[in-house]
Amino acid sequence: MRDRGRAVQSLSVRVVAMAQPKRPKSAASRKSNTAAGTQRILVVDDNEDSAKSLSVILEVMGNEVRTAYNGSQALEIAEDFRPALVFLDIGMPNLNGYDTARRLRERPWTKDVVLIALTGWGQEEDKRRAQEAGFNFHVVKPVDFANLRNILEGFSPAQPPSPGGSKRRRRRSTDQ
Repeated sequence: MRDRGRAVQSLSVRVVAMAQPKRPKSAASRKSNTAAGTQRILVVDDNEDSAKSLSVILEVMGNEVRTAYNGSQALEIAEDFRPALVFLDIGMPNLNGYDTARRLRERPWTKDVVLIALTGWGQEEDKRRAQEAGFNFHVVKPVDFANLRNILEGFSPAQPPSPGGSKRRRRRSTDQ
């Protein structure tokens, strides 16, 4: 191929997704999945492409993932799915990420759930608001793959919950 007299090389990449068997949803099977290293993760972002991309990456890493595209949908899915981690966009219309996090934290079963704020906002005020809303981490988009892996490894299923749940769990910013 030529572009203004210069040779231009073209590269095509084909990604093939392999179908994985459906995992049973019983409490016993959820416990065995967790013991085997599988995280139950909910990804929430009103940008569907971003949500789907992160979900695919997390699934390829061996996690069980559900996706929501707004705060209300996230609350419904979380109630049934009971994720261990939630990647939650802050800047969503209607029910934003801060309010969604607060509503999640009102539910007793979320005391040990790790909430990760995904946002384009990285100022100190944004980090403070995220912490006040109940987030454990504040990650500025785009998410760096190594940073993502560090977060997931830091809260592996084998790690016992900290005493007192999310109130005592360390909170940190993981800005790039």
